[in-house]
Amino acid sequence: EIPAPANDDLIIRIGDGISQREGGKFYATSDGIPLIEAEAISLTKVLLHNGDVNLRTGNIRFDGPVEIKGSIDNGAIVEVTGDLLVHGTIRGADVRAGGTITVKAGITTGSTGKVQARGDLNAEFIENSKIVCGGNLSIQKALLNCDVIVGGNLKVLSKGGVVAGGRIICKDSLYTFNLGFKRGAVTVLNVGVNWRAARAVDIRKVRLEN
Repeated sequence: EIPAPANDDLIIRIGDGISQREGGKFYATSDGIPLIEAEAISLTKVLLHNGDVNLRTGNIRFDGPVEIKGSIDNGAIVEVTGDLLVHGTIRGADVRAGGTITVKAGITTGSTGKVQARGDLNAEFIENSKIVCGGNLSIQKALLNCDVIVGGNLKVLSKGGVVAGGRIICKDSLYTFNLGFKRGAVTVLNVGVNWRAARAVDIRKVRLEN
């Protein structure tokens, strides 16, 4: 072990969640992720992941909010206790958040993935996906061929937006410009239904079939 030489000229700016109790040694005063920049050290409670989350990068399980500057790919698992912000898409992944999920692009989980948010869920579009949302579900363009359970309101915001195909269970209200296909998959709606009871029925149905 070679001790580092003393450097009295080095000035480190200390940010939130960090304390300096002795020379050259810094301590975290709360849970979080160390953030070290040029001449500053701080603690952030948001996990920032640059790029996509996939089998190569590994799964993410984090106690707090997470921001992903990319997409979540097939087979990946992301579990967070706080809010989740995804700058790309969610494709065939298993995603759970204790807060709100915001997806800047779209969600397509297919039959292998699932997206669950205890709070609200916001996305550009959702297609061929399984969704459980404890709060409000807001979509910019379309909700197509999905199995969706919503604990609050469901809204497709853009003019010309559409909800079509699949099964939608919604506790409060559903708002969309277009509803259902003229020709194609059937759209099943259950609006004004207690989503927790509906989900419990689904779980028991699967157990009975098994």
